[in-house]
Amino acid sequence: MRGNLRFLFFCHGLKLRAMASYRMDVAISSLGAFLHDAATIVFLSAVFGNIRQLEGWSFREMVFIWGFAVVTRNIGYAFFDVVANAYLFLGRGAMDGALVRPRPILLQMAAVSGFNTFSIGRALVGMAAMGFA
Repeated sequence: MRGNLRFLFFCHGLKLRAMASYRMDVAISSLGAFLHDAATIVFLSAVFGNIRQLEGWSFREMVFIWGFAVVTRNIGYAFFDVVANAYLFLGRGAMDGALVRPRPILLQMAAVSGFNTFSIGRALVGMAAMGFA
């Protein structure tokens, strides 16, 4: 178990180093994710600017619910998005290589796909929204 975790963190470190070589791509993608979340907050504020309460829900309560949904969804995407990417392994024919290696298949898929750093950033935005609410 410890060796598998070490292998996973080593592969995630490789992904982070590869992303660090394309700093502008990371910056633009992060800005896009931030603007997406900011647009949602602007939409909620526009709706609640015209309507004080929607069926008893206040603006801060809606921001809290939105922030909670963003946090849980993006933490799941960041670490457990392996199953959603399984079709990539099947389509490229990389599953055969994973079957002959001594590591578990899901671990290898998680190591190759890496974790989604943008989901971590979006989860932080959701936490900030929850703190605001």
